[in-house]
Amino acid sequence: MSRALVPVPPGTPLVIDPDTRALGDGRLVGGTPRRMLRLSTLGQEAWRSLQGDGAVTSAAAGVLARRLTDAGLLHPRPAAPTALSVTVVVPTHGRVAELE
Repeated sequence: MSRALVPVPPGTPLVIDPDTRALGDGRLVGGTPRRMLRLSTLGQEAWRSLQGDGAVTSAAAGVLARRLTDAGLLHPRPAAPTALSVTVVVPTHGRVAELE
């Protein structure tokens, strides 16, 4: 029984693993354990788009990104931190002198 591959959603920011190497003839090497993948012509186009934009921009790129993240050749890029809202409660009701 084979399971369907769930593509990485469009717009997901990604980063190529530093150990991933493109061999120039449609092959990628990297991951842990180390492996070699041969890309189809469509896969090579998707790889170029992932390199250029750093994000999933097409259905083919989403499928390839899933295969590469599963293999450890590509990783989701963490989102930039956002400002947090914090509420501080100082329990001093009726004790103004202790607050000072």
